[in-house]
Amino acid sequence: MKKEYKDKFPEFCSDFANHYDLCLSDDSDGLLVNNMLEIQTWNSTRFFYDFDMLYIEKGYKQQNPIIGCDIDFTEGRCWGNHVTAISNRDIINPNSANINSIDKINSKSNYTSKYAGSTLATVMSYYNYDISNLSEQAKMLIMCIDSHYYGFYTSFHNTQKKWLVDVLQYPELYDIILKHEEQDFIDLAISLNIKIPTGKKDRYGKEKYRDGKIWINEDGYLETEIDLKGISDILEMEITLPKIQFEPYFQKKKDEPYLIPKTGYANTQYIRDREQVQENIFSYSQTYKNSASYTYLYRVNPKQL
Repeated sequence: MKKEYKDKFPEFCSDFANHYDLCLSDDSDGLLVNNMLEIQTWNSTRFFYDFDMLYIEKGYKQQNPIIGCDIDFTEGRCWGNHVTAISNRDIINPNSANINSIDKINSKSNYTSKYAGSTLATVMSYYNYDISNLSEQAKMLIMCIDSHYYGFYTSFHNTQKKWLVDVLQYPELYDIILKHEEQDFIDLAISLNIKIPTGKKDRYGKEKYRDGKIWINEDGYLETEIDLKGISDILEMEITLPKIQFEPYFQKKKDEPYLIPKTGYANTQYIRDREQVQENIFSYSQTYKNSASYTYLYRVNPKQL
């Protein structure tokens, strides 16, 4: 990673002396970031976040700060990749290891200059992960995560080339882009259930996809439709899910107020105008210039139900 950017990342990214608990998120980007961080830095995944509920290892009494893996928390430590500010007046989480946050990208003044790549590529670049010996298919796989390839087949090609080559310093991945068509990456992503066809078309008649997901089953254990073995074989490293039992972090109470997460997708002005949402925002990501996905903590008072 270019030193100018690396030096601006939060201190926790290079803090190997203290203990942190990793929080896995629910798609392939979160999965691979989580596995990379366990190998590179810390080895304790105690939380899972599916953007509807935060889960904690059953029976675990939290002792360490959380690090979110491909999660844009509004406060606290996290690795992310989305734009998290509406305007340049917004306060950006100083503990967000996110190129867009570090470069002060926001939806009003410079949204089209954003980094539209994966959190995985950011993590790999920050920790100087050597990809020179990876197979061509492995390099393609890296570019499949969070559809990192997509921006190179649009009018934003040169912008995304700047981020990938000049900032992340991965010219090898750009060479892969030049050798392949967009459909090659889509086909690989589908074969590994990183992308799942929905059977629907967009307004241009192109196939629509959803991300392959990770979820909590009825017994509190993680399951996924993502092809872990296929990804492991291609990367030549074991990619796994934590084999621990989880329970909801926010518990309902009978006699006293409690918090529950509520998730929405809305126009950014709606989010800004809703006082309760704005004050209790938990995670926030600009998914388009004028709209965002968010979770906020809703206070429930059983006595008023």
